[in-house]
Amino acid sequence: MKNFSIIVPVYNEPEYIIQCLKKIDELDYPKQNYEVIIINDASTDQTKTKIKNFIKTRKHFKIRTNPKNLGRIKSRQRGAEKSKFDNLLFVDSRAEISSDTLKYLSSQNEKIIIPSNIEYNKTKSGLDLFFNNIKGRIYGAGEAQTEATIRITKNNFDKFSKGTTACFFEKEVFLRSSRSLKDPSKNSSDDIKLLEKSLEFTKHISSDKNFRIKYNSRDNFIKALRHTFNRGPKFVDYYFKTGKKFFPHLISIYLLTLINIFFLLKPIIFLYEIAILAILLVGWSLQLSKTVREFFTCLYLIPIIGTAFYLGIIKGLILKLPHFSR
Repeated sequence: MKNFSIIVPVYNEPEYIIQCLKKIDELDYPKQNYEVIIINDASTDQTKTKIKNFIKTRKHFKIRTNPKNLGRIKSRQRGAEKSKFDNLLFVDSRAEISSDTLKYLSSQNEKIIIPSNIEYNKTKSGLDLFFNNIKGRIYGAGEAQTEATIRITKNNFDKFSKGTTACFFEKEVFLRSSRSLKDPSKNSSDDIKLLEKSLEFTKHISSDKNFRIKYNSRDNFIKALRHTFNRGPKFVDYYFKTGKKFFPHLISIYLLTLINIFFLLKPIIFLYEIAILAILLVGWSLQLSKTVREFFTCLYLIPIIGTAFYLGIIKGLILKLPHFSR
């Protein structure tokens, strides 16, 4: 039976962190064989207080607080450095793991395992439908990925959807990978870059259908918009490189921004552009949808979510400018 260190980074999540910790506490695994390290990333609300109240009677739980907000990757690093076991399970504060998670991971002989199937603990909201449809269209194998365990390598890395909402790492692989990241800032694409870097230290990443988690999506629309905007710079950070899957799209967005600035000075041309965009909106909505509900969901969310993401991408491109001048 393997020993595990479970590391939970958290920042301002008072609504979800306790449910996340409860699921960890309910693991069907001997408590002496795992520890829980919560890294409070300088939360500014009641998150820290709620955590302290929850762990008072749970000796295998401990909390560490960052002196300032450092971001997820550095918080995970700090947790890994303070861990006493060689098997690391990272769990985001919105995620809920199943009671047999450690039993299953203990039976595997892999250096990295990520879940290929994320389940929602409630009926999917319009936001959930929208984001899942987008992901399904971008990664054509997305639906098939939930039905099979896939080995992700350097050769097929950009073909599959992947993330680290919950993930298993051998400690040495994680520390070597995370310490090798050139820009582990809050604007960097920490999860994708971490996984990509890890392939320098292991042959593959196992995307496993049996490693299942539930995820509490953002039901607050403003928070969802802010999160989407913040994803823009991360998207640019990873994909704004020649040879990457979305590099041509990012160049197009950059050029489109310049064109739009010009068209704003010419109202008639700008009106034609609005009409073209309206036609494209209907086309995109049809392409992303399988049902009438999905069509209307996409129809009203594409302009709103798309604008937030577009502005985030522009921010990311601006942040990239200093790198071009070097």
